[in-house]
Amino acid sequence: MATEEKTLIFICQNTDCKSRGGEEIMVRLQEAFADNEGLEVCPYMCFGTCHNAPNIVIYPERQWYSDVRPSDVPEIVEALQQGSRVERICDQIDEGARNLIYTLLDAGIY
Repeated sequence: MATEEKTLIFICQNTDCKSRGGEEIMVRLQEAFADNEGLEVCPYMCFGTCHNAPNIVIYPERQWYSDVRPSDVPEIVEALQQGSRVERICDQIDEGARNLIYTLLDAGIY
C-alpha cells in the first residue's frame, strides 16, 4: 500500500524575507494548517532570490510564490485546500534559480 507524500510549505526566513513579513507569513500558515497532517509549514534558510522577498516554496508540488504579503495568506490557504495555486504570485522567479532549489529539495536538502 502506497503512502501519501506530505506537502511541505517552506517559507524563507533570511533577513530580506523576514524584514518583509516572512516570519508573520510563516506563523499564519502554521496556524492555518496546525491540524492538517498532510501539510507541514517549515522555515527555510534562504532561497537566494532576496530581491523578490518574501518567498515560499510548496514542495513536492513545485509552486514558488514570491513577493508574498501577509494579506496573501488567506488566498494561499484557500488555494492549497483546493489543490490550486495563486497565479498572480506564482513562478515569478528566474527558472534557473527555481530549478536549483527544486534540485536541492529533490535531494532532500532542507
